[in-house]
Amino acid sequence: MKKTFVMLSMAVLAIVACQKQSGGRTNNGGNVDVVIEDVKLEGEGKLVHIDVESHAEITTNSTYKWSATEENGIQIEINVDTKQYIEGDGTEDGLGAGDFQIGTFVLPLADINEFLGVSATETLTPDNFAPVCEYAGSASGWTSYMPGMWLNNDGLGCGWSEGNAFWQWYIWGGKTFTIGENETTVGYDLNDDGNYDNFKGLMYIGGNPSNTKKSGGKTIKSHNVMKIGKEVNFDVTIKFSAYDAPVDNTVGHSEPQGEAYLIDADGNETETTLSWDITSSGLFFEAELSIGGLGLELAEGSETEYVGGPYAIGYVKFDIDFLSEVVGKDFASLTKDDFYPVDKDGNKLDKQYTGAELTEGDSTGWTTWGDVPGEWVLADGRLSNWSAGAAYWWMNFEDRSHDFDIVGSLVIGNGPAGSHTVGMEVVSYNMCCGKPFNITFKYVE
Repeated sequence: MKKTFVMLSMAVLAIVACQKQSGGRTNNGGNVDVVIEDVKLEGEGKLVHIDVESHAEITTNSTYKWSATEENGIQIEINVDTKQYIEGDGTEDGLGAGDFQIGTFVLPLADINEFLGVSATETLTPDNFAPVCEYAGSASGWTSYMPGMWLNNDGLGCGWSEGNAFWQWYIWGGKTFTIGENETTVGYDLNDDGNYDNFKGLMYIGGNPSNTKKSGGKTIKSHNVMKIGKEVNFDVTIKFSAYDAPVDNTVGHSEPQGEAYLIDADGNETETTLSWDITSSGLFFEAELSIGGLGLELAEGSETEYVGGPYAIGYVKFDIDFLSEVVGKDFASLTKDDFYPVDKDGNKLDKQYTGAELTEGDSTGWTTWGDVPGEWVLADGRLSNWSAGAAYWWMNFEDRSHDFDIVGSLVIGNGPAGSHTVGMEVVSYNMCCGKPFNITFKYVE
């Protein structure tokens, strides 16, 4: 049932003011909405997964419930079937594993507009609708496609790589806002060739599967506030059902010399190989990446430079006890003083490159995740970040909520925005307990 509103002019405002106990709002036209029936707006159902390309729909086991009341504002509760989300439903044409989207539902704009007394799409902006939360790291403001938030298991706002869950509300598609000194045009994954009309009001719920598999039994809440003459809460609570993530019991490599294919996120061998030479004199790795196999394409206007392809390629797992024995220290206890990047002459790097500009950076110099050893490198070998790097690596020596979070995994990745040429060799130089720890990226046809 919907609330019933009666529009009263300013001429009779004095008469009704003494009768109205709650719920009145003054809109831009000077009229007052008086709530005759204090009956909340509400809805519930199952989330629907919508394919980004085909827009094919599959009903999931995950559910939603929403309500709008004068006392609590707009409250949305999502109950996620964690196992179905992480593992898929096991059918050929059904839900697959590893998708960022959990599912969607429509928050009916006509009802929400009536409840707010204003048009959500026209009146709300980043200036009057914003998250109220603490953040992890340097994140701020809306951290997903706005309005929308990525949050970690502790409920802190964060970026997608650290996030466990996110939501987006499709009300600003195609709109341009000035935030600080920058203009931002809002876009969403679901659209019709850039048109968002058919998706207005959609609530898009998702996660980062690599992290979300550790969210079983967790409840994550996103608190947000609309300031439209008065404050209206807009809260999204995401509850994950209990889930025990499968444990990788495979034995890591412990031979001093060897070669193996990288393993991708689905557990399959890739076309990319990693060879290694690990002795008391140092740890040396070489990844051979195929430009054709990775789907790189010639850059516009170039006959030799390739761009594009995936980010993550895969990993090779090493035995941590073996690596610890080689470097002479428990690998899981290494600090930035034990393991750090250097230049080709062996000098420690306390600054990091961002793109092509040398800037003050993390004292560890690690440019991938920051909390584990790893580097983004440019085609000429200088340190970089994800937005300009040609390739990257990182080493997971303890349990972390990152892609390929397998203890002992050496992860190799590609930089779609970076420059690549056939025959290109890029070396990431590092020192680990006084021994060279070098990664060579070799691009072949």
